[in-house]
Amino acid sequence: MAPKIPLLELPEDVTRKILGFLDFLAILNLHKTCHDLRNFINDLRPPSLVYGIKIEMRPEEICLTLNFDPVYHPYEEMKNYKIRYTPYINGVLVKYRLKSYLDQKRKILKNCDLLTIFSKDLEVILKLQKTVLRYFDLHFLYPKHEKKRKTFKVFEAIKNSQQTEIKEYTLKSKEIEVICQGEHEVLEIVPFFDPEALEILKFDVGKQKARLELQELIYLEQWENSKEVVLTGCTSVPASFQNFEKVEISIQVLTQDDVFGFKEILLQHPTQRLIHFHFQHYYSENELLEVMGAPVIETDMYETRKWKVWWLRAAEGKVVKMELHEDSLVMTKIKMVHVPEGVELVDA
Repeated sequence: MAPKIPLLELPEDVTRKILGFLDFLAILNLHKTCHDLRNFINDLRPPSLVYGIKIEMRPEEICLTLNFDPVYHPYEEMKNYKIRYTPYINGVLVKYRLKSYLDQKRKILKNCDLLTIFSKDLEVILKLQKTVLRYFDLHFLYPKHEKKRKTFKVFEAIKNSQQTEIKEYTLKSKEIEVICQGEHEVLEIVPFFDPEALEILKFDVGKQKARLELQELIYLEQWENSKEVVLTGCTSVPASFQNFEKVEISIQVLTQDDVFGFKEILLQHPTQRLIHFHFQHYYSENELLEVMGAPVIETDMYETRKWKVWWLRAAEGKVVKMELHEDSLVMTKIKMVHVPEGVELVDA
């Protein structure tokens, strides 16, 4: 019978190969076994191949969803790996769901804190991450009075995972989505992401807020380098959006300053292609008609919906199509060849 050799006494190449056969959950559990294994895995950083991370924080639980599929799938749920953390008698109940609802595991951890267990797992996941994430979603879904401690734990885990002098450890994701209650929480997260990898920013502070001005975020390199931005419940002066190709904003009240300010940005900047407003109220339609003149009326194929359209002359042979719907306003830059014949262009 061959003698037993402790895992850590094997040659590094052999240990590396063994870890290559383990799934993510096994590596995560192995990381918690002892200090030597934890340090070895941290130094080795076996590829986790995570392509998306979603964190949902609620008063009754924390749900961590990991996506291991390199190609987006319409049935994304079936490609996800979920870890749910819920309070249990003097401890935490951790449920793991792999590729189906039937493939589940559970573990009870005694004499520990839910937020601490979750934040340590998140810290390990971020430390092991090598690939560029497709998305990183962070949703704080809790009453306002419970906000402080929960957000602190998440920020702490992200910060701890980045404590290194090696620049490649900066989180790399093409898209960030944060649902929270203010710009200060967004500012705790965004600076950890590599601005060179970021393409899409999504921030939601709640539709109940008529307008939350972005005062500091717009000066970050991550804001300046991104190509698309989607904002719910917040906005800023139009000049802050010059670098984006696509802008989507949801607010309660759309003002005339919003419309004409963003129109000028779209007309003047060659890289910008789309401005899309979602609103609950727009009290300046008559003023828009006075400035733009009579619109063209378009309908859907069933003629159940109608909206107003103007065609604005832009630079470099381009045209901006402005569409005013019942609850949205869309401005799209298109080529002159795509303008219908007989349409009168507005010199805006």
